[in-house]
Amino acid sequence: LRGFDICFERLHQIRLLLLGDGIENLGMNEARVRERLLLDLLHRLACGDVARVQGDLDSARGLYLKSLTLTESRPLLPYPVEGFAKLSILHAQADRAARLFGSAHVMRKQMEIPIPPIECADYEKHLTMTKRMMGKKEFASAWRKSASMRGDHEENPLRCLPFSINI
Repeated sequence: LRGFDICFERLHQIRLLLLGDGIENLGMNEARVRERLLLDLLHRLACGDVARVQGDLDSARGLYLKSLTLTESRPLLPYPVEGFAKLSILHAQADRAARLFGSAHVMRKQMEIPIPPIECADYEKHLTMTKRMMGKKEFASAWRKSASMRGDHEENPLRCLPFSINI
């Protein structure tokens, strides 16, 4: 049941970010296409989360990667990036996890998109695992490196990622 709650909360938040009050200004076909893309993206993110929790990290990676390729709008980028951060820590790649968490944090901060409350516990769990694996100083250093990666996010928002997300 919690997985459905998370998916519903994501859907609500992302739908507001993407469509907002301006959905009335879209043509019916364009609105349907955006809704379908959004639902496909959310489905892949949710399935990636389920696969990750069940320990099927290869499937989770593929689903997060596909959701990233479906991401046409900046407000959606932090979700798959955080998924890759969680996978990285489960692969004992703490430095990579810290930089991905930091990159997603920068995106969220710039776009003023908070982590949905229903996702905070899972986020904090993996962030804490990363900090413990690295130590406070190393974690802070990796976080700062990703936070300092600016670039032109309007043209290519993935530039704030300090490296390839393939794991």
